[in-house]
Amino acid sequence: TFAGLLSRLMGFFYRIFLSHTIGAHGLGIFQLILPLQILIMSICASGIQTAISRLTAAEKVSKNPSRHISDYFVVGTVFSVVFSLVFSWFLYSYADFWAVQILKESQTSGLIRILSLSIPLSTLHTCISSYYLGRKQAGFPAGVQLLEQLFRTGGCYILYLICASQGRNITPAIAVGGNLIGEIASSFISLFAVSMHFKVTHYNIRNIRKLLHISVPLTMNKILLTLLGSIEVILIPARLQMSGLTPKDSLSVYGIFTGMALPLILFPATLTNSAAAMLIPSITQLQTLGYQ
Repeated sequence: TFAGLLSRLMGFFYRIFLSHTIGAHGLGIFQLILPLQILIMSICASGIQTAISRLTAAEKVSKNPSRHISDYFVVGTVFSVVFSLVFSWFLYSYADFWAVQILKESQTSGLIRILSLSIPLSTLHTCISSYYLGRKQAGFPAGVQLLEQLFRTGGCYILYLICASQGRNITPAIAVGGNLIGEIASSFISLFAVSMHFKVTHYNIRNIRKLLHISVPLTMNKILLTLLGSIEVILIPARLQMSGLTPKDSLSVYGIFTGMALPLILFPATLTNSAAAMLIPSITQLQTLGYQ
């Protein structure tokens, strides 16, 4: 909860910085591409991360805790990352299609290509964080969350300074580049930390069945919710234009709403999100011990 609150506070100042550098219109363009990342992450990681957390918690209190606890994590993470690489390649290769035909904004094409590079990295550190949450070691994912936000903000600021010193136009690409820098840093730290816990051994790929049994229904639910949210993202600027606003003004209004107003409104969700993340391993362990 503390990490979430601090990260949100840093995010507010980060949004203010973006609004002053790329403007409301640029912020709106940046916000347009985020549902694509959420959608692919929903497909590749949303269900798997919950399954890893749940099965890790269950194995930790079982009679033979070392039997499968590493299998679930390694097999689930490899499966999820490979899946994300495929979707990342698809997103990168068909960026023009997504920009023009789906988002209806050609300026997002280059941003989508940069965004696609961060998806496998985000999938990797999400799975690692879920493993630590399953072990009830919340300090590690909390620390990674803060470091990711620091590197994202710092990376964006450095890119801004580079563009300003070279006399280039400041575009939403600095925000997407900052996201990529944050994902690189968090993935490297997460992978280094978790590698200290595992030795080279044989992993049973058959454990993917249990992971899929839990993750598939959750993934389908998340995909449907994300699709509905993505449709809303496309409809809002279009309907603002129908009301009489220019394309630029409609994206500016959309950027102010989703990039500045909405994060403030959703700020209290930080408390409930933290509680929900820790409820999964706690309830799973009680269920494994026979409590109903």
